[in-house]
Amino acid sequence: MRDHDLVRRIVYEMGRPLTRIPVTVKCRIGVDGDDDYDRLCNFVTSVKSAGANHVIVHARTCMLNGLNPSQNRNIPPLQPHIVHQLVRDFPDMTFCLNGGITSFDQADTHMVNPYPYTPPSGALFDLPPVPSVMLGRLAWHDPLAFHSVDTRYFHAKSPNLTRRQIIDGYLDYAAQFDVYQPGQAEGPDVVPMYMLIRPLHYLFAGCKGAKQFRIECCRLYEAKGKGGGVCLADLVAEAVETGVDAALLDEAITRD
Repeated sequence: MRDHDLVRRIVYEMGRPLTRIPVTVKCRIGVDGDDDYDRLCNFVTSVKSAGANHVIVHARTCMLNGLNPSQNRNIPPLQPHIVHQLVRDFPDMTFCLNGGITSFDQADTHMVNPYPYTPPSGALFDLPPVPSVMLGRLAWHDPLAFHSVDTRYFHAKSPNLTRRQIIDGYLDYAAQFDVYQPGQAEGPDVVPMYMLIRPLHYLFAGCKGAKQFRIECCRLYEAKGKGGGVCLADLVAEAVETGVDAALLDEAITRD
């Protein structure tokens, strides 16, 4: 972000007409505590001139000196109003707000209605809502929170899936990949077992036995999956049998 011209040239080269690939940009609101709004606007203008019309903004500065990546996700203060200001000031672009949003109710405070903001010196005023938010951590730590997301936002019919159906569907998806075996040559369709089982770790989040299920997934991978020779379906079935009440597999999922 310090070198606007460099980012502009990268975006341009990635999105040249020859490739026909839409390019989006993800950034912070500043670097090393420099959250000057005019500088951020100059950055947005720069990537826009190169053809990027969608920007995902993590509403914190990035502290390159003194904080590690994990700390950078939590310690610099959130300033979501800055993303709402970008929506106001760049009406021909779209922005996605990222950072600190852990529920759909919280997301709605930014997407549904005008966002109230009181500057350090001044009166309360409303900023326009953002068109979208990013919920990456929620998707990982509680994937079934998204069970009814299409119903909530797009008025689609609820899928009413059970965990058993979700697991079966995921296993069908995973079957397209070759599970890596020791000594096997790498390739685009060759996937290590741990990469296939990790997306299931939090399938039982909020249920009794959820932690034990994750432990069993890890233990069974180390004991059986790491060296190859065991199929993903058998490993998952054993983790379920050992870690959680099997009745949970066929219970209706009632999550918002």
